[in-house]
Amino acid sequence: HRDILQLFGFSPQCVPLTQPGWQFDADALRKTITKSTRAIVLTTPSNPSGKVWTTEEMQRLLLIAEEHDLTIITDEIYEYMLYDGRKHVSLASIPGAFDRTITLSGFSKTYNMTGWRLGYASGPRATMEHVGLINDLLYICAPTPLQHGVAAAFDMDPGYFEDLASAYDAKRTLMCSTLEQIGFEVSWPEGAYYVLASFKPRMHEAGFSDDSQAAMTLVDRAGVGTVRGASFFEDPRSGSHLLRFCFAKEMPVLEDACDRLVRAFG
Repeated sequence: HRDILQLFGFSPQCVPLTQPGWQFDADALRKTITKSTRAIVLTTPSNPSGKVWTTEEMQRLLLIAEEHDLTIITDEIYEYMLYDGRKHVSLASIPGAFDRTITLSGFSKTYNMTGWRLGYASGPRATMEHVGLINDLLYICAPTPLQHGVAAAFDMDPGYFEDLASAYDAKRTLMCSTLEQIGFEVSWPEGAYYVLASFKPRMHEAGFSDDSQAAMTLVDRAGVGTVRGASFFEDPRSGSHLLRFCFAKEMPVLEDACDRLVRAFG
């Protein structure tokens, strides 16, 4: 989202979430708001941290938006990937939020067709009329094969969503347990299918001085690819001890990757 905004000439301001638990600081958000601020972008569940925003946190966010007459744009594409009994709450469903919220989501994650980028936006009629106009100018419509794919997905048994959540929960457990076994500090994700793990306990070892070096070390010694933590922070130094792992893989592939990590670093 930040890159798209910058492409169109905006200057997005980032509000970091803090550990433990990737907590939201309302005062930190207020400090970034100026007369030029128009909207707040919120992702829940989040990539890369796996944070799932609580109703109470979103109510605090809504209060700030009301104070400054801001729109809130939410990205909720991982809404069906939740763990430990958590429930997804869409910001637009909170009383008073709908008229200032644009909800973004899609089908590629939920139905495991990530190469088929088919999504949607919903919100107040007046806002969506403008969105529809721009969509018609840029895209016209979604490719026909993708529409047929989603139409077929809509006919699947409701049990699909339970199976999806159960499968990802097992993969999360395997991924996080393996990372803990090899000495990483792991903040277990509350949703989505990523783990943002810290290799601080291994930084004294050769090959782990920063995230760039650590990422290459995992490729060279275990054949496992990650994304540098610095990629996800306004200040790259904040992520220099982190790597993002993705566990959206077939279980045999994930098991092999975890075995490689244990053999190389366990």
